[in-house]
Amino acid sequence: MKNILVSFAVLLMLAGQTFAQENKTITVSGKSTLQLSPNEIILAITFNEYWTDMNFTERILLEDIEKKLINALREAKVKEKNITHSEVTLLREYDRTLRRYHNHHLSKTLSVCVNSAEEIATVIKTLRQRALFGKAISGFRISDLRHTEVEQYKQQVKTEAIQNARANGKLIVEALGKKLGDVLTIKEVKAVNNWRNNDNGTSFYSTANASRSSESGISPITITYELEAVFEIE
Repeated sequence: MKNILVSFAVLLMLAGQTFAQENKTITVSGKSTLQLSPNEIILAITFNEYWTDMNFTERILLEDIEKKLINALREAKVKEKNITHSEVTLLREYDRTLRRYHNHHLSKTLSVCVNSAEEIATVIKTLRQRALFGKAISGFRISDLRHTEVEQYKQQVKTEAIQNARANGKLIVEALGKKLGDVLTIKEVKAVNNWRNNDNGTSFYSTANASRSSESGISPITITYELEAVFEIE
């Protein structure tokens, strides 16, 4: 019976020590956000075949429009390697009365990489001078934003989030007359790399506002990192 009581007392002592150790920690959050101006802006320029008359007798072919568009982009100082061609799409309308498709025409999109809002304005100005916005170009938008050193900035944001967590923990424990010890665990809460910050998830130039070249229409690349860290309390 004595041995049982001693063993029970030892278990209580160990449990008490474990409870005390568990309570000598603090869990805090850390967060860091960085906004980058993109240095690679991908424009999606869509152009279509069209007719010069209402009777659909004379068609301006896709390859002729593409030649004019490529020449205009060269004039705007866009490098050939920064122009990517997409597949060709067939567009058509359905006539319910005649029960057949009509108004067949082809469409294509070019992906064009520029490096600044100023270069976008130059492209728009050149396309307007070549009268390509009037009939040929049906879409002009920013399809993607990139930064060539984004991975380095991601590491920077993670480091700042950890430092923020330590600063938060230190502020709390020092107010209690304690010292913050080593970090025990770190849990990632949220990592976001996002440039789409409007309601429909896109950033764009529409042909309707393309004339206002002072409006860049470019959203920043936002990098956010959030974590939870558990520190010892000394």
